[in-house]
Order: sequence, then structure tokens, then C-alpha cells
Amino acid sequence: MKQLLILLVFAGLIISCQPAPKAEMPDLSIYEHEQTKEIVQLVYDAVNLIGKDGDKAFPEFRIEDSKWYYGDTYVFVWGMD
Repeated sequence: MKQLLILLVFAGLIISCQPAPKAEMPDLSIYEHEQTKEIVQLVYDAVNLIGKDGDKAFPEFRIEDSKWYYGDTYVFVWGMD
């Protein structure tokens, strides 16, 4: 019984330590405008960065003139649920 409990605890730890799945990029050719393609790419890049770094990625989104925040285009996080 004790061995089974230990096995279940380790199995749970292994499962919970798996990296977040990567967001799949859609076929960008379905979008007519180049700016739309760039924004969709930006959103998927942001999702994957958050999946990799968690909330530690958020400060990067606030750096002006960066990939994430330039002109009237910027990434913001509304919620994590």
C-alpha cells in the first residue's frame, strides 16, 4: 500500500512537470492583409512565451519599441483562465 502511494505521488509529480503544449500556428495564408498575419503571429508567439515562462513573461510585454509593444500594436493579458 505504501509503495502504491509513493508511486502515485511520483506519477503526479512527473505529470505536473511536463512543459505546456505549444500553441499551433494556423495557416497564415488564410488572412488577406499582411498586418493581420503579423498580429496573429505576434499573438501566437506571446502565447508560447507565456507557456514557457509563465507570468515572468509579462514585464517583456510592457517594454516600448519591442516586439511586443510598438506603435499602436501591443500585447496585453486579460486573464489566465
